[in-house]
Amino acid sequence: MIFILGILDIFVAGIFALKLIFNLSFLDNLLLSGGIYLIIKGVIFLISLDFASALDIACGIVVILSSFFKIPIIIGIVVIVFLMQKGIFSLFSEST
Repeated sequence: MIFILGILDIFVAGIFALKLIFNLSFLDNLLLSGGIYLIIKGVIFLISLDFASALDIACGIVVILSSFFKIPIIIGIVVIVFLMQKGIFSLFSEST
């Protein structure tokens, strides 16, 4: 299960990076879905008082907002790096 969540985090980060770099408007529906996924995942795991889950919620909000507004590049980079590292760590933690 953690493996799938890691893959989804990496996927959302990749789609968000494409939107941030190339401003591809056809990615907006995927970004909305990805942002909703991050918020739901964050709320579910926030019950365990995990700080990373609160960051998932914040990232989800930023990803959703990027469908409607231009996000500052530094905020976008922070979100992408966080989601990528979280996804990669999830992949490694599942394999051990």
